[in-house]
Amino acid sequence: SLVQMQSDCFQEIVMAGYISHRRSDDDEGLGPACDTSRSPRSLRSVRSVVSVVPPDVPAGKMTEVDLPGLLQCRPENEAKIPNTSTSHAPMHTMNEESQTHILGSTSLCSSLEDDAPLDAGSRLILAFNSMLYLALGIPLVCVLSLAVACGGVVCRSDTGLASTVLESIIYGIAASLCVRHMTRALHSKNLKLATGRLHAFVAEFKVDWREVSGQEGCKYLCMWLLVVLIIIVARCLGIWWLLTSEDFSWAWTHVLPASLKICSLLVYALSSGLLTAAAYTQSYLLLGLDKSLDCWCSHLMAMPEFQEGVRSWNVLQALLKCVGRELAGSFLILQGFGYLCFIFFLVSGIVLIFSNDFEALPLMVEVLSGVPLLFLSCLSLRLSAHGAALTEKCRAIPSFVNQIPGKLIDQERQYLVRFIEDSSAGFFVRNVKLTQEMVMKQVYIVGALLSATFSALSRLLV
Repeated sequence: SLVQMQSDCFQEIVMAGYISHRRSDDDEGLGPACDTSRSPRSLRSVRSVVSVVPPDVPAGKMTEVDLPGLLQCRPENEAKIPNTSTSHAPMHTMNEESQTHILGSTSLCSSLEDDAPLDAGSRLILAFNSMLYLALGIPLVCVLSLAVACGGVVCRSDTGLASTVLESIIYGIAASLCVRHMTRALHSKNLKLATGRLHAFVAEFKVDWREVSGQEGCKYLCMWLLVVLIIIVARCLGIWWLLTSEDFSWAWTHVLPASLKICSLLVYALSSGLLTAAAYTQSYLLLGLDKSLDCWCSHLMAMPEFQEGVRSWNVLQALLKCVGRELAGSFLILQGFGYLCFIFFLVSGIVLIFSNDFEALPLMVEVLSGVPLLFLSCLSLRLSAHGAALTEKCRAIPSFVNQIPGKLIDQERQYLVRFIEDSSAGFFVRNVKLTQEMVMKQVYIVGALLSATFSALSRLLV
């Protein structure tokens, strides 16, 4: 039989003197040692490793040419797949390490530095981070102290002041948390590595997305200026209504409400500006990722090398997931406080609907004072739309690859299509993919509630 022939051949080789039995821990360059304590039961009787080595040649000098089939040890300093810090690391930790390894090991534009140029929003956030408590904390404490000293902020003589104070407190807390998370993300090595690779990827195709991001920044700036103007107009109308009222008489007690108005305006302007900068920074990165997808598709269309497409897409999907992971904290803060402001706006609208005072000017002041609450909700919806558009573009790429002219049946192209689908690329927030269906549901709910509120308020004015 075959087993018997192998046994006879083995015995002949042993008798010829070409076999040397050694302990596995004495071998040099002949493979790892055999740990018999962890071996299966069938291998526990093996106490030594049999190495086929001619007696006149040192074991460390053997090569595959001299002895075909010889197993060589891999040097310890050779590049290997990154291992987790623990033997039982969770799956998301292994995903993070794998994505970081992909970004760090890529040779794409390796000559460029990893420290990419910062946008205007990032520079503003990093500049205010060192004096955040001084520039925002002290005015916010003053607003709270003055609100308590006034004995309540809801009264006829201060129409709309309650909404302004509430907005300044909510926006101040949201800005403090968002700036902290954004600063931590901007200083993280993973985001620096991802932004550096993103700039390198887009620069390779000679595309600069700063023009598109600049237009987006102008939109954010115009929205912020408009909201600040609205709140200033509301406060001016409230003061004018107070001065022209018949029962008004000047007293020293009006100093506290006037100081409260000024402090609340300053806190709201500064905190809403910081939130706008944070939202613009996230939009800047999301628009850059969107441009990188366009560059990848155009490059693949011009040169349909599907094997190279697999490598470049692996880097690109790691970029998407790494940026989404680092921006998740500030993104969730904007979303959470955006919904909170929207709820407060609805509550204030319901209170106005069921109130007994239907004077036109005070009602207009109340409505204008509550409009800035919707600013943060609009910022959060805008960011959600950018993230969902990124996910939808990733969904459409497999069908785009299928439409590239070429062979009728191309195995390499089908492998790339399958690889893109299995990579599940998109914008993830805490391992949850943000899709267009989620954003459309949010827009539908917000639009329905706002239409009902404004229609009820319009009936009061008519």
